[in-house]
Amino acid sequence: MDFRLNDDEILAFIARGYHIFHPAIDADIHRAVCAQTRAAFVQGKNPGNAIYEQVPALAQVLSHPQVVGALTSILGADYHMLCHRHAHLTQPGQAAGGFHQDGTPRALRGWTRPWRYGHRPRKVLLVYFPHAVPKELGPTTLVPGSQYYRQRPEAMEALECGVEGDAGIMAICHFSSWHRAGANTSGTERIMLKFVFDRRGEPQEPSWKAAASYNPNFAAIARQWSALPDGRLLCLPKTWQTMWNWFGGRGAERLGGTASLASLFQGLASDQEHEAIEAAYSLGGQVDADGARALVARMRHGDEQEREMAAVALSAAGRVAVDALRETLADPNPWLRAMAADIAGDLGRESLALVPDMERALDDADVWVRHNALQALALWGREARGAEERVVTALTDAEPFVRFNALGALMSMRPLDARCAEWFKHVAATDEAHPQWRAQDALSRWDNATLRY
Repeated sequence: MDFRLNDDEILAFIARGYHIFHPAIDADIHRAVCAQTRAAFVQGKNPGNAIYEQVPALAQVLSHPQVVGALTSILGADYHMLCHRHAHLTQPGQAAGGFHQDGTPRALRGWTRPWRYGHRPRKVLLVYFPHAVPKELGPTTLVPGSQYYRQRPEAMEALECGVEGDAGIMAICHFSSWHRAGANTSGTERIMLKFVFDRRGEPQEPSWKAAASYNPNFAAIARQWSALPDGRLLCLPKTWQTMWNWFGGRGAERLGGTASLASLFQGLASDQEHEAIEAAYSLGGQVDADGARALVARMRHGDEQEREMAAVALSAAGRVAVDALRETLADPNPWLRAMAADIAGDLGRESLALVPDMERALDDADVWVRHNALQALALWGREARGAEERVVTALTDAEPFVRFNALGALMSMRPLDARCAEWFKHVAATDEAHPQWRAQDALSRWDNATLRY
């Protein structure tokens, strides 16, 4: 039986940012997960990333055909689980958590983080409740459409959707979705297990049950969905169209529109974030090479929002942006070089011409340029394998998170064969905590061929 998602479900995921479902997994497996999870909390200490190894029943959950089918539809058949996992035990009476996007902020030249939260759903969270989770138990709640917003949307409580249901209820959600833990007003402990899954290769065709005749009218859908009680953020038809094209392997197609380029450039600074986002995607679908250079100029001189929206537009522009990004990778300003490397990676297969530039960027004096260049090489994966030897040398970079990204790039570029295992064993034995854990986790996946390392 084919358990992949259909066109409507993929479109809903693109717009709303999540897919809630209930796989038909045997109840005994869920009970085993509950018991093993509680046992993993030795003296109350959270096992953190080791929860997967300490709860063997999870392998049966995550390998269930309905779970595999849903993840394959969103991430492609070669998706893999990242080394970050977490178990949440919410005690009775615990208040609701604060709305947040996962990922740790860092400071970089006035930006709130050194890389943008990605709009393309290359990375997802999977949240799983091994027991029934009614509203009073405090399920995870998600804000539909919020994954595209860099600012915290107002009055999110009126929009949130709870992951409520019987034992085994799950949600696959965009990594950048705003979410929180609900208030546990019951007298029962709540268990939630969270995993992060990543796309290994860029889409070249639909990985879901796609129908050739399916042709969504994004503007009409936005008018319909934005009028729903929870639809205030569901008003981004150009954004959805860009994501739909990328998901289906069509890349950055040209988008039509009646607005002038001048008005769209002005729209990047709109105090209504949804207008700025739509202006960015409309620009990306219409600019030429000179327009891409004008977007780089806006990144150089605009305020924080304009800089980020100009980066979004460059990401949406596809191959048109490549020359401007190559020029920016040689800019004296390290912040601009770092963002050019970030955008080059976000372009995916359309920026493969920049692989030699990314190799050179691995020698950059700025740590964030090196960090983002390796992230780009990881996204390009096997299509950038010519840079492999240079990536291997990055395993000795002075910055731990650069070494962490070098491991990720190697995992994307090649199978974890014996030669690769030697590099990983060295990191696993000698490095700092984050690279060490990533290497150890990859080696454990390699030792068990049934798991997606």
